[in-house]
Amino acid sequence: MFIFSNFLKNVGFQLLIVISLSIPASFLKYGFICPCEEKEHCYRVNKLDNLKPHNKEVIVMSEDYKEPRKTWKSWDWSLISSVISVGNPDITLMCHTHKEGRRYGFSGKLVPSLLSSNGSDNPTLTSWVNNITSLARQNYVDLFLIDLLPVLSPDMNSTSLDLVLNTTELIQTHLYYVHHNTSLVCLIPWQPPCYNKKCDFVTRMSSLCEFFMLSADSFLPSKGEKCLARATVPFPQLHLGFDEYMINQFPANKFILSIPWHGYAYHCNEFIPAKSKTDYDKCFINKKDGACDYGHCRKKVDMNELTTTYDSHFSDEDNHVWHKRYLAPYFIMKNKTNNHFMQVWYEDYSSLHDKYVFVNQNKMAGVALWSGNDLHYVKKSWFSGFNDAMWAWMLHGIYLQKENPHSYDELLTSLPKKMAGIGIGCVFVGGFLGFIFGWGVFKRSSRKNHRQPFEKDMDCMEEDLNL
Repeated sequence: MFIFSNFLKNVGFQLLIVISLSIPASFLKYGFICPCEEKEHCYRVNKLDNLKPHNKEVIVMSEDYKEPRKTWKSWDWSLISSVISVGNPDITLMCHTHKEGRRYGFSGKLVPSLLSSNGSDNPTLTSWVNNITSLARQNYVDLFLIDLLPVLSPDMNSTSLDLVLNTTELIQTHLYYVHHNTSLVCLIPWQPPCYNKKCDFVTRMSSLCEFFMLSADSFLPSKGEKCLARATVPFPQLHLGFDEYMINQFPANKFILSIPWHGYAYHCNEFIPAKSKTDYDKCFINKKDGACDYGHCRKKVDMNELTTTYDSHFSDEDNHVWHKRYLAPYFIMKNKTNNHFMQVWYEDYSSLHDKYVFVNQNKMAGVALWSGNDLHYVKKSWFSGFNDAMWAWMLHGIYLQKENPHSYDELLTSLPKKMAGIGIGCVFVGGFLGFIFGWGVFKRSSRKNHRQPFEKDMDCMEEDLNL
C-alpha cells in the first residue's frame, strides 16, 4: 500500500511537470495566453523616461474600436507616449502600441449610480469594477482613464465629493492588484469640482491620479439666457479654469490638456449675422428642460468631413472668420431649401498652435489628442501632407518652443544690473538727441524769414460754403 501510494505521488508529480511545460510562459506570467504575435508585446511598459523624449506626454485617444481602417498604423509614433482606447480595449491596438514601446490603456465612465462609500454595499459598483479589472488583466493594460465628468461639478459639496474619491480609490486599489504599475488617469472638467464650496480635494486626488486630463467637451455651458454655439475650447475659459486649479494648489506638471482634432457643426435655431467687422455671427440653440441641450443640434465633424463634405465652404478662405476672443475659426453655411443656417467651428493651424504653446508655457505635463482617428489617412493624396502637417504643428508648438533657461530668481537677481545698463544707455542717447535737436533749432532760427505773417495759415484756409 505504501509503495502504491509513492507510485501515485511520483506519477502525479511527473504529470504536473508535463502539464506545466505544455503551458506557454506568457500564460504562467500573466494568467492568460498572450494574443499578440510576439509574447514580448504583452509585457507592460514601465520605463516612463523612455516615453517622453521631449519631456512632454502625448496621449492619443483612439475611437476606432474594431474599426477595419486601423488608422493607428499611420500615426507618428515617434511623438506618442501612450494610447487610450475610448471605451472597450482593442487587442490589436494594444499589441501594436506595446510593439512601439508605448503604454496602452482604455477608459471607463463613472456615473452617479456607481458612487458608494463602501463598495460591498453596491452590487452595481462591484460588478462594474470586476469588469474593469478583468479587461485590464486580459488586455495587459498599462493605464486606465476614469471619466469623472458625470460626477464632478463646481457646486457639489464635500459629502458628494468624498463619495467620488472613495469610489476612485476603490478602482485604484483593484487596478494595483492587476499589476502594481497600472496607472490611473482622471478625466476632469475645465472648472474645479466643489469650487463654490471650497472643499479640500487636492491632496487626495493628487495621490489617486497620475495625471489629470482636462476635458475638451466640458466647456459648453448648461445654463444661460441663450445657448450660443462656440469654439470647443474657448481660450478665456481655458485660462480661467486652469488658473482656478492653480489657486487650489494643483500641480501643473500633472495636467494633460485635451486637444480636439475635430470640430462641430451647429444647427442654428436662431441666427443673427454680424453687424460690423468687429462683430461675430451668433448661432443660438434652443433649450431643453431649462438647460442648453447641444446634443440634438450639433454634429461632430472630423478633418475628413471638413475637407470632403464641407469642402466648398472649408476651402473658401473668404468665408472663414477668426474669433479673436475664442482664438478659433468658424464658417457659416446656409441651406437654400429651408433657409436654415449652420455654424461650423473647427481647428486650424493657429488655434491648435495656441493650445500647444499654452501647454508649454504653463509647464503642463502634455496633451491628449482627441482623437488620432479624426484624420483621414489616405495614401497618394494631399491628405498625406495634411496629416503630416497636423503632427508637425504639435511638434513645433510643444517641443520646439525655446524656454527661458533662467529661473525667476535669477531674473530678479540680474534685474538691477539690467536697469543700470538701461539708465546709462538712456543718458548717452538722450545727450546725443539733445545735441541734434539743439543744433537744428539754432540753424532754423538763424535763417531769414521772408514769409508774411499768417501766410501759412492762409494757404490752408478754405471757404465755408455755409456762410
